[in-house]
Parts: sequence; structure tokens; C-alpha cells
Amino acid sequence: MMEPEISRKSNVKNAEQALRESESKWRQLAETAPDIIISIGPDEKIQFINRSVSSMATNEVIGRNAVDFVPPDQAAILKKALKKIFQEGVATEYEILSRDSGQGSNWYHSRIAPVIIDGRVVSATLIARDITERKRMEVELREARDLLEQKVQERTAEIQKTLSLLEATLESTADGVMVMDLNRRVIQCNKTFLQMWPEGMANTYEASDGHRALKIASALMLNPDEVIQRTEAIYANPAQKSADLLKLKDGRIIERVSNPQILNGEIIGRVWNYRDITLQLRAEAERDRLLEHEHHERIEAEKSVQSRDDFLAMASHELRTPLTPLKMYLDWFKREARKIQPDLLPKAKNLLKALDFTDREINRLIQLTDDLLDVTRISAGRLILNREPMNLVELVSQVRDEKFDELARKQCSLIINKDGPVNGVWDYNRIEQVFACLLSNAMKYGAGKPIEVTVDNTHDKAFLKVTDKGPGILEEDREKIFQRFERAASIKNYDGLGLGLYISKEIINAHGGTITVESEIGKGSTFTVSLPI
Repeated sequence: MMEPEISRKSNVKNAEQALRESESKWRQLAETAPDIIISIGPDEKIQFINRSVSSMATNEVIGRNAVDFVPPDQAAILKKALKKIFQEGVATEYEILSRDSGQGSNWYHSRIAPVIIDGRVVSATLIARDITERKRMEVELREARDLLEQKVQERTAEIQKTLSLLEATLESTADGVMVMDLNRRVIQCNKTFLQMWPEGMANTYEASDGHRALKIASALMLNPDEVIQRTEAIYANPAQKSADLLKLKDGRIIERVSNPQILNGEIIGRVWNYRDITLQLRAEAERDRLLEHEHHERIEAEKSVQSRDDFLAMASHELRTPLTPLKMYLDWFKREARKIQPDLLPKAKNLLKALDFTDREINRLIQLTDDLLDVTRISAGRLILNREPMNLVELVSQVRDEKFDELARKQCSLIINKDGPVNGVWDYNRIEQVFACLLSNAMKYGAGKPIEVTVDNTHDKAFLKVTDKGPGILEEDREKIFQRFERAASIKNYDGLGLGLYISKEIINAHGGTITVESEIGKGSTFTVSLPI
């Protein structure tokens, strides 16, 4: 009886020893395994763990509820898996996010299987593999894919926009445009191009048959063989640029320009540009005709002007010739008339008045002829200046003295503003002529009102200003009055040929100076002469 009992105890002891050894080996194997191995009891508490999955030590984890180590939204997954294990004994797999307050959260691919002893599930073994890096890579890959899709969509939208813009540009251009590949297939052409040709030919282009289209098109030309020859020569040299004219039998002339189509440095086809220049050439021909006509008319006008100037020059000389002796005799007659005693000739005073009036009219006629002579000299470019040192202030005083009687007749007082001599090298007679013209105009248009003359200078310029209190000059007339035979006032109200200011400007320009006018309607005008010193 003792021997069987001893044998049984020995067997139990050996079995326990073997179990302990087996468990020891299993633990060693579990502790060296790369995956996390957890044994969970039916109460969901951790019985064994081969390594820590949190900041807690393994001995602190054992005895804790396994659900405590997953986020709340993941807890239901683990609970469902454990329930399936302990109730149905069925293994399951899932992915779960484990939380770790110290190190963050990690993703695990978990397989949980039942441990069955004597047909009863005594525990569950959970093998979890850290797939955090894989999940990170999946997220990055997904983000990269989403970003790539976004960029593809954006790029596609840009390409569509560009294509739409190109198509709109192609259709809106006034030129006909056609694109062919190197095999003469029509890749693209706009409506303008198709509208240039008969309907049958347009259908040929739309069918992409460039060879046949060339034969049909050449038949419409005045020189078909030459057009075909030029086109073939262009295609024989793909890199060549070309430009020629197509003369059609219907009278149209089309400008044709061709350039190679290049993509990534390689020639892939040709772009042809067609422009109907028939109307343009007609317009240019009409323009040339009008220009020729205008040139002829201008020559005739110049001849007429020259004839007029020649006539004026001749007439001026012819008028001036008798005026000179007439003036001399009149001056002698006035001197002799002043010697007559009133008692000898009661009307001697009236005679002197008549002689003075005649003298003024002769002087005016002399001035008019001199103006006409000056105009002919200016037109011929023969206005000669005799420059000499002079004092502008002395010139103004001398002209004032000469115009004393005329100022009295016009009832104009003359105010001269000067600070001292203003010296320069100018043509005395011509500058005197300019000032006399300005002063005469001031008396003519500002009769009965004062006239102000200012002589001044800077380090390089001299200034002569004449200000009247006349009616003023309209702004649109201020440039016109310096032209030949132009005047701001009506000839009915004021005499003269309208040459004085024109001649004055030419004289001042010849000196390298300027003459300008400032005016205000109803208040008068100021003419300013500027001369280089």
C-alpha cells in the first residue's frame, strides 16, 4: 500500500517540477520576446506581463485591470475581446491604442487567445506588437497621398485654366492659327483659320489631313506649284522659321508665318499663322497715293508761297522806292511851312496839321513795306543780325523820346522801371524794332491808359517787359498772334497787317531769346522779351 502512494507522490512532485521548469522556460521566452505578452484572468486583471507598457514597473502593473491601460474610447474593444474569450473560448485580433501618461500613446496589433485547462478557459494570453511606427508611417503616407492629390487637383485646375485661356486666346485672335505635328497631322486650328477657306477644305483640316489640305489650298493660289515647293522646303528644315505671302485667285492676299513648335528642347511640330492683309495692302496703297498727292499739293503750295513771297518782295521794293524821296520832300516841305508867318498865310496852322498827318501816314506806309520786306527775308532765311555792345535802358529811353508825340496823341503815360544799365551784345536796330512794335501795340490797344515798361536782368539774361491796360487776349489766341498775318482783334477796329509780333518773335529767336505774353481779359497784357547776355 505504501509503494503506490510513494509512487503517486513522486509523480506529482515530478509533474510539478516539470511544470515549474516549463513555466520558467516560458517566462524566459516571454521576457526575451520582442512583443508584449500579457496574461489576463477572468476578472480582467493582469496576471503576468513580460515588460512594462507604461511608466509603471511590471510588478505595479500586475493585478491592475487591463482596461485601465487603454483610452476610454478603446476600452469597449478590449472588453468585447475578453468577453468572447472567456465566454466562447474564441481567439480574436484587433488594433488598439494604449495610453501612457509618461511616454505618450502607442498603437498595438493585439491577438488574444484563450488558455484552456480541462476544457475550461482559465486565462487569456494577449500578444501585442507595437505598430506605432507603422501607424505613423500610414498617417504620413495618407497625408502625403492627400497632399499629392490636392496638388494634382490644383495643378490640374491650373492646367485647365491655362488651356482655357489659350483656347480663348486662340479663338479671339484675328489671325488664323493652325498647329501641325511632324507627320502633317492637324493638331489644332481656330475658327478664324477655318473661315478663311472654303467649307470643303475646312472639313479636310478638321479631319487632320494636312497633306490633302495642302493640295486643296494650293489649287486656290495664283502660283500653286510655288506654294507647294515653299511649304515642302519648310518641312524639310524643321528648325526653320518662315514668312511669305499667299496670293489667292479670289484677289485676297494672306500673310503666312511659320515657327517650329518646341517642347523640352525638341521640335514636335509647326505653328502656322495666317493673316488676311488684303485690306491692309489696299489701305497702304491708298495711303501712298494720298501721300503722293499731298506731296504734289505741298510742292505746288510751296511754289505758290514762294511766288507770293517773291511778289511781296518785289511789291515792297517797288513801294519803298518812291516813298523814300516822297518822305524827303515832305520833311523839307514841313520845315519850309514852319517858316511861314501866320499873318502872311492865315491857314498855315492847318497846313502844318495836314503835313503832320501826311507824314504819319507815310511813316505807317514805310513801316508796312519794311514789315513785308522783313517777312520775305525771314522766309528766305536771310534775316541778318549786326550785333554790337549796347545798353537796353538807353534804347528804351530813345524810343520813348521818338514816340513822345504819338504817346501824347494816344493819351498814354509811359512808366519806365529800371535799376541801372542793362548791357549786352545785340542788334540795336532789330531790338529797337521789337520794342517799338510792342510799344505801338500797347498804345493801339490801351489808348488813354498808362503803359508800364520794365528793364531788368540776371547774371545771364536781360528782360524787357511791356504792360498795357488794354482789353486782354484770349488764351486760345496767345500763340496765334505770333504767326504771320494773325491778330487777336478784328481788323475792323484796329489797322495793321498782323506781322509785327511775328517779325519780333523771329528777331528774338535769332538772338537766342524768347518772347511770351501773359494776359487777363479786361485787365490788359504783358509781353516779356528775354535775351541772353
